[in-house]
Amino acid sequence: MSLSLHNLHVSNVSNCEDPTDELPRTQSEYGDVSRRFSRRAFINLSLAAASIPTALTLKEQLNAAASQAKDAPVKSVAAIITAYQEGLHADVLVGKILEGWQQDGGRGPALKLASMYVEQFPPRDMARPMSEKYHVPIFETIEQALTLGGSKIAVEHR
Repeated sequence: MSLSLHNLHVSNVSNCEDPTDELPRTQSEYGDVSRRFSRRAFINLSLAAASIPTALTLKEQLNAAASQAKDAPVKSVAAIITAYQEGLHADVLVGKILEGWQQDGGRGPALKLASMYVEQFPPRDMARPMSEKYHVPIFETIEQALTLGGSKIAVEHR
């Protein structure tokens, strides 16, 4: 099946098992649409069209989230990480806390990274450089990361 949203053109619609699945449509009934649409083609076209606004407004959604974060109280958090290198979950999550939603230095979540515990330091480790750049201590144990080396939990835990 070939779909083109620009011209609202559906071609090569076939393999309909139900004889009532395809309904003939005339140009006079539906304007420029002179082809026959099956229910399957209509659903596929509708789903494709419905996904366009979401894809086009992703940046707007990120900006709205950043705007909401601006008004929220900043919470202190600890990152408990297996490894921190480009492309891993730690990079995506911690990177947004440290460098903003788009990881470009812009606004991000209303979180302050207070500490990190990192289990492994692979050759392309980002934990140490990010720790130095943003003055976030790396602790030897999870307990120390959560208590900031003290005796009570020092980060948001609710």
